Amino acid sequence: LGCGNGDFTIIGVDTGLGLAIIDGRLQGKHSVRAGPLVFSYERPQIKQVEVITIHAYVDHGMIEMIVNNKTAISASVFPSHASCGEIHLYELHSDKDISVTAEVWALNPANNM
Repeated sequence: LGCGNGDFTIIGVDTGLGLAIIDGRLQGKHSVRAGPLVFSYERPQIKQVEVITIHAYVDHGMIEMIVNNKTAISASVFPSHASCGEIHLYELHSDKDISVTAEVWALNPANNM
C-alpha cells in the first residue's frame, strides 16, 4: 500500500524468520506486526511448503492479512493521502527461489445509498 513517495506499507512473509509481516512504520505505525507461519499442525516445517497463499484485505488504512488460511494479522496504517493505493510485490528474505503472483480485485463500496 503505497503512494510512490517513500510512503508505503509492506505485507508479506519472511520464510527465513518464519513470520507473516505487516510493516507500516513508514505510514505511522511504531512497530512491525508479525505472526508465526503455521502451515501444518502435524508438520510445521516451513522449508517443506511449496505454495504460500496470502489473502489481504485493504480498506483505506486498515490491512487484514491471512496466510495459508492459518495465520491472520491486522494493522491500521496512516497513508499520507486518501488516494494512496499502489501495490508492489517482492520477496522478503528467503533461501528459496520464489515466484510471486497477484490477483487484485477492487471491492464495491458498502453502505453507499
